[in-house]
Amino acid sequence: KKSEEKTSSSSATKTDSDKNKICRNLWICNIANSTKANDLKQLFAKHGKVVGAKIVVNTRSPGSKCYGYVTMESENDADEAIKHLDLTEWNGRNIKIEKVS
Repeated sequence: KKSEEKTSSSSATKTDSDKNKICRNLWICNIANSTKANDLKQLFAKHGKVVGAKIVVNTRSPGSKCYGYVTMESENDADEAIKHLDLTEWNGRNIKIEKVS
């Protein structure tokens, strides 16, 4: 619940710095359920500076898909990560990466 509160409060005010954050946030889907945030961070760090990484798994639904979020330091780093990692195989799965707000 705390992370939801942080998300809603940080999106309440839009400033120039908030607009920059939109282009730095990446959503990664089709990752293995065993993936840890540090694994994701290490993968993306090869293509730029990673500010943060988070894994989301729905434990209530067996067989549900796991996804993650990565925040890069700059829009350029985010673009480089997408360029090199989108639709590539990682841990036996083809990952999909998109920019998110």
